[in-house]
Amino acid sequence: MYRKWWYSDHNHGARYAFYATWCMRPLTVRQVQRIITFAGKLSMGRNIHPHLLRHTFATRLMRNTSMAVVQQLLGHTNLSSTQIYTHPNGEDRKKAIDSLDQKK
Repeated sequence: MYRKWWYSDHNHGARYAFYATWCMRPLTVRQVQRIITFAGKLSMGRNIHPHLLRHTFATRLMRNTSMAVVQQLLGHTNLSSTQIYTHPNGEDRKKAIDSLDQKK
């Protein structure tokens, strides 16, 4: 939903993703960190930090596209940097092995 709004005409050229609605000023980095931490504690009962979103983004991309694309989207020059952010699980490994048996 957010992506749809960001690329729509309703965005009106906004430079920031998050605004404090009471004053229409961009939220500070610290305010965003606090919101994410609070939401994590409230919904999952554990500490969540904004950088975790980058790990989640990279891991989800890895499941559907090549590592080269993930590397580019994260802005890394070295693939080894990208690999730090991806966390394949057992299901990911199983799908990789199963794909060898599929006919093209």
